[in-house]
Amino acid sequence: MRSAGLQREIGFCLGTGPLLVPMAAVMVMLDRSEDDLLGLVEGGELEFAFDISSDGAGRREVRIYRESLLRYQAQHFRASPASAWGDGGWKEARIRRLGAEPEVFPLPAAAIGPIRGQKSSRLLYCITAILPQRRGLILTAVELARCWTCSSAHVQHLIADGALAEASPAGRKRTQTRSVTCASAEAFLTDRRIA
Repeated sequence: MRSAGLQREIGFCLGTGPLLVPMAAVMVMLDRSEDDLLGLVEGGELEFAFDISSDGAGRREVRIYRESLLRYQAQHFRASPASAWGDGGWKEARIRRLGAEPEVFPLPAAAIGPIRGQKSSRLLYCITAILPQRRGLILTAVELARCWTCSSAHVQHLIADGALAEASPAGRKRTQTRSVTCASAEAFLTDRRIA
């Protein structure tokens, strides 16, 4: 019988899906409590996190920018104990990793300063990466729900609360999904950043 310390290493890497990861998923990935993660966010170790809950909600809906999570993992989890067992001469077959190690895409250089009166270039880069770039500058509730990893009903509630500006509500048919402006989604994320 084997002890828990001899378990095989299973590589984990985030896919190429949405760029905002729910707090519950990050809790599982990092094996941390919600309070610990909020401490990491407020301490700046997880640089970009947003609370996308509606104004009257009793609970936060925290989403963490995937690149911030990857950066944290690269800094704090360089080698796992299971890797050390394999390097120590154990003859177990390693489990093949499904793809390359997670890449950490660098944010713009810290030397790039913010333009006076505007948000920082790093935050602007983050928000630009999160929101899909459209020529018409309009996003449907479904597209926004995919970007923010939430339900489209949640986005509908944010529109109804006035947190997001609806694009042309008068011209919308009853069967069409609601749409918001990219500018209101950007302003929402900027206001809801947890720092």
